[in-house]
Amino acid sequence: MNANKNLTKKSPAKDEIYFIGFDSGFGHVKSSKKQCFPAGVKLDSANSSITGTSNTLELNGIKYAFGTEVEQMIEDKSQNADMLIQLLACIAEDAVKKGIGKDPGSNGMPRKIKAALGIGMPLKYYGNKKLREAYIKYFSEKFKNNVFRYAGEVFDITFVYVKCYPQAYAVYKVNKDKLTDQEYIMIDIGANTIDSLKVVNGHPAEGSLFTFRKGVNHLLDEIRDELETEGIRLSRETLTDIIIHSRKIRHKRADFIQTVCISHADKCISEVIGTLKQKYDLSLPVIWIGGGYQFMKDYIKKDADIFTVEE
Repeated sequence: MNANKNLTKKSPAKDEIYFIGFDSGFGHVKSSKKQCFPAGVKLDSANSSITGTSNTLELNGIKYAFGTEVEQMIEDKSQNADMLIQLLACIAEDAVKKGIGKDPGSNGMPRKIKAALGIGMPLKYYGNKKLREAYIKYFSEKFKNNVFRYAGEVFDITFVYVKCYPQAYAVYKVNKDKLTDQEYIMIDIGANTIDSLKVVNGHPAEGSLFTFRKGVNHLLDEIRDELETEGIRLSRETLTDIIIHSRKIRHKRADFIQTVCISHADKCISEVIGTLKQKYDLSLPVIWIGGGYQFMKDYIKKDADIFTVEE
């Protein structure tokens, strides 16, 4: 999702701009600082985070636990208030780790950071100029000045500007020096959608942007629905482990559960690959992006017609 090399700059000195690329997915939050955690945010009314005290952030007197399981997916991300907490958490965690925004001898003083934000935007929205502008306006207004507390410290973050980038194409941009072929197919497998496009001579090909509403969550929902008709209730994490690692769990109906998981995975992945083959020539170099690729990796590698060059 890093659409600009500046988004991976070294730690800034005092008064320098801190660059960060940010993508709030339906399943996980990712940043250009090599951060990835579940996208759920909850009010921390019990005064202690579900996932540990380091995953608690206090803003405007309210404590939030971040990095929890997503309970509700919001299609229009510009209406998702959790994104502010997610972004501030990414910056604070990175600042603590790298000593950013803290002057020698300034104990007790806020860490002051001037930040530039690059946002990853789904391809289906990025192609619409009005939606793109509304997305940038939302973030620009929402993330002006924020004072909050994290890990026992106070942070004072000011966003100096916000820019928007198409998610899948951003990966090409930051790796273009080592991607020397003229044509690439970029496929981003996310929690709720699969976004893809063709890159020719470094630019998105006209009419090649494509969004397929068949992400990982659809697969897990189908599996859970069938299992629940049999009175079997398993977490998404357990089902994910069964599919990716072919792990047989300790359960009285373990064989049945594994059969259901593999059957649905086979069907879903066959449908996804079939749809992508209708849209693109996958014998061109293909670059796979997103956590959902882990679900399909073994199946894709068995397909002799698909030329995978990067994962």
